[in-house]
Amino acid sequence: MRRPRRAPRPEWAPIPPPRPGVERLTESLAEELKERHITVNAVLPGTLDTARNRADMPGADFSRWVAPAAVAEVVAFLASDAARAVNGAAIRVFGTG
Repeated sequence: MRRPRRAPRPEWAPIPPPRPGVERLTESLAEELKERHITVNAVLPGTLDTARNRADMPGADFSRWVAPAAVAEVVAFLASDAARAVNGAAIRVFGTG
């Protein structure tokens, strides 16, 4: 028996794939593309501290959420020459709580 398909909702992104799947895909692509000198890494953020998330989850502990700027810093590092030796990594970025 098929499950009913969920209708898309405005302003909702698709549900992301499970982290272990992203990690395995990252590792596989990194191995496959290293001969071409292409690095593949994943950034796995926790809940982002945004106005929208705070409005949608008013009872949550915001101190454990990650600032979008912290995620951007990790992405900027991975895009820089300083990360040329980083390949196949799944980097978790969480809040400080």
